[in-house]
Amino acid sequence: PGIIRAWEALDAPRVAVSFGACANTGGPYWDAPTVTKGIDQLIPISVYIPGCPPRPEALIAGLARLAGVGDEG
Repeated sequence: PGIIRAWEALDAPRVAVSFGACANTGGPYWDAPTVTKGIDQLIPISVYIPGCPPRPEALIAGLARLAGVGDEG
């Protein structure tokens, strides 16, 4: 798939964020034979942002987690 080629074309270090229920788990069609059961089946994911659709607060929390904000202690 194109996502794998795009991922491999990125220079290191690289991170990927899975945004929303469909990207995280395949969404409501997860059991269809043509649906990936989550993007982590194809590329490594650094942060999962839940929701359908994700709430703005979830996006902020996920990006803060990715940046390491709040990990000081």
